Amino acid sequence: MWALVKDGSVSEIIAHPKSIVDENGIQHPRSVFTIWTKEERLGLGIYDVIMAPTYNPNYYISHDPTYEIDGDNVVQSIEKAGDRKLEDEDALDEEGNNLLDSDGNQVINRGLKYSTIQKVKSQQASYLSSTDWAIIRKSDNGTEIPANIQTHRDSVRSKAEEMETAISECSTMDDFIALNTSTHNEDGTIKEIALLNDWPQLGE
Repeated sequence: MWALVKDGSVSEIIAHPKSIVDENGIQHPRSVFTIWTKEERLGLGIYDVIMAPTYNPNYYISHDPTYEIDGDNVVQSIEKAGDRKLEDEDALDEEGNNLLDSDGNQVINRGLKYSTIQKVKSQQASYLSSTDWAIIRKSDNGTEIPANIQTHRDSVRSKAEEMETAISECSTMDDFIALNTSTHNEDGTIKEIALLNDWPQLGE
């Protein structure tokens, strides 16, 4: 990423190479971003941008980035505006009054707990649907459900219940993030799978 600097301030952030017109009206091809040296680009007022660490948008709300010239670079800064809400909240209008739908019911802004539990329910249904054929066959002609399939279905339901309980019991964002975070060994291999990714697999 680059910044176009004019009169000592950042006038444009350039995310992708493009042709550019300099202060003398001369148009330069997009290759100035990939072929020219940093010093040559600086002559056009094009500075490299040092990117700031970002906040995971799944958990946090960030302010728009700001940019400041620092020597021959432009430094990006991003500040966290706050955590996303874990709990559901009543929606309010611009005047702070409860927001109602067309039927007069309270509109709810859903929190991360609610949306994540709904995701778990959807995943559970998907895992169970892969073996529904065995349940249908038993209903049709009485053929027994294979033991490994029944064990798998029971394990999926048990794991979903464990996940939903853990989600409901989260009281902080750190608690919630931990449910989605796997731990790793020094060589980078997974030591422990994140709870919300640890679905049972169908055995033989």
